[in-house]
Amino acid sequence: MNRYPSLVRILRIDAKALLSVLIPFVVWLLDLASMAIVGAAPIEYTVHNLAILLIAVIALGLRIGKVYSIYNGGIQIEGRIRETSFEQIRGKIEYTYSYLSREYTGIVEVLKSGITQSLRPGDRVTAMIDLAHPMHSFLRDLYIKGEVKRYGQKSFYFQDHFD
Repeated sequence: MNRYPSLVRILRIDAKALLSVLIPFVVWLLDLASMAIVGAAPIEYTVHNLAILLIAVIALGLRIGKVYSIYNGGIQIEGRIRETSFEQIRGKIEYTYSYLSREYTGIVEVLKSGITQSLRPGDRVTAMIDLAHPMHSFLRDLYIKGEVKRYGQKSFYFQDHFD
């Protein structure tokens, strides 16, 4: 039914997914640095690092699974950007949408990029919602390759190709 976002695209947009990859990487780098300085690392470090890696892989799998399940079994609903805020490399996009006469608010934690920063309060967006849990949603245009074009208070999505 719906086109799935690529793993690379998820990691480039989704802050939670990227953190689940970066945290074990940084821990392993720190472990390698301590081994280079002190010598062989105790077995406890290796066990802790493997546990952190396992937790991160599970977190990433759950996040990607959630995104894919909503794209597979969800529906597209028009929504509006309520608020955007960005810090150094991360940001938050808050949006609203209605489903079955009920108003929902979604919040997506994103990485700062041209696409995420182009969204403004009042812009129209397309939310992909989970039918079983309508409060779970994603902004479709952020996760599918293409670009968001803005015209006044409207956002139009143009896919550059279909796979």
